Amino acid sequence: INTLIKYMEDYRDELVIILAGYTDLMRNFLDLNPGLKSRVPNTVVFEDFTDEQIGQLLDDMCKKHEMVMEPKDRAFAIEQILIKKR
Repeated sequence: INTLIKYMEDYRDELVIILAGYTDLMRNFLDLNPGLKSRVPNTVVFEDFTDEQIGQLLDDMCKKHEMVMEPKDRAFAIEQILIKKR
């Protein structure tokens, strides 16, 4: 973290750093060092996909790759994705 903070300070007019991750984990990360938190003035929180949106993404991926899923397999895949999401 100290190396990152020094880099952010030394090159603050020359770069943009994007820190990305799960909201709670990112908050914990930023709280590890007050110097880091003070150098990250902007945050953007993206809402999770809904279950329906995940299903649509899966359908679109299957279509793109010319794949067809049986309804039970589609339901299982979505269930597995949702387990990983939560």
